[in-house]
Amino acid sequence: MMSKRNLLILALLLVIVILGFIFIKHKKSKNAKKEFFKISPKILDIKQVISTTGVIEPQNRVEIVPPMAGRIENIFVKEGDLVKKGTLLMKMSSTERAALIDNASSKGESYKEYWESLYKPTPIVASIDGEVIARDVEPGQTVSASTIVLVLSNRLIVKANVDETDIGDIKKGQRAEVFLDAYPKIKVMATVDHIAYESTVVNNVTTYTVDIVPDTVPNIYKSGMSSNINIILDIRERVLAVPEYVIIEKDNKKYVKIIKGSKDFILKEVKLGLSDGEMVEIKEGLEKDDIIFYEKQRLDINFDTKNNKNPFMPQGPNRNRQNRKN
Repeated sequence: MMSKRNLLILALLLVIVILGFIFIKHKKSKNAKKEFFKISPKILDIKQVISTTGVIEPQNRVEIVPPMAGRIENIFVKEGDLVKKGTLLMKMSSTERAALIDNASSKGESYKEYWESLYKPTPIVASIDGEVIARDVEPGQTVSASTIVLVLSNRLIVKANVDETDIGDIKKGQRAEVFLDAYPKIKVMATVDHIAYESTVVNNVTTYTVDIVPDTVPNIYKSGMSSNINIILDIRERVLAVPEYVIIEKDNKKYVKIIKGSKDFILKEVKLGLSDGEMVEIKEGLEKDDIIFYEKQRLDINFDTKNNKNPFMPQGPNRNRQNRKN
């Protein structure tokens, strides 16, 4: 059990904390000042979007696996090469052919040429039009029948993860903006191409995978890159808009303060349209040349900078000694 002395110390500390909280709150309310501003409506585009994240991935990823175990003899492509269906990618020898050619080589060049002409290597060709995105073997390497030697992709797309609360607003054909984490200033326009029918649950969050196809795939796109996506639900182009914080709600109606004359202002009713969370479309009630009057509260906490005094910081001996030097 705590002694009376410890209980008394605890009570004193609690009182100090409460008094400090009251002091700070009083200071804030005392120093809250109103600032007055003027602003004009702007002509701009208003977009309503669903923002999410995704990964650059192949839409169709084809793994090339040899038909038998053996040795890679020649490879005719490298990563990044574009190939057509039927393009010769490599040649390989079965285990039996590789042993036969090696044995013939030990008996002389003529024996080797004879058996090479008689026993041809196995060609491996591309099964789709696409790009070589992975090459995991080199000539002379021995592989099994399950080794992935090459990977082809028909095109790179964005696999976006959309929360189940938003998936109802996503439709095939909607436009989207894609920004890579590695290149955040580069925007690529894209289109929603497919919405998964089955959900994925991660950390108790249910999401659906949405395929987003870029209009053009820049050279900077690499499989596995992270991206940020804005799926555009609605857009208003070249409309009159104001910041949402200037809107005044009164009796279920929306108003703004309009300056009339040199000093006076009036409340003018407006009809709002689309909002992007910061700017809101004005459908009726304002003209481009109107001047909007609004006020904000600014919090000033005044420190005694001359004497280095801060009401929230203790004044230790070193600080006092510095003050005396000044």
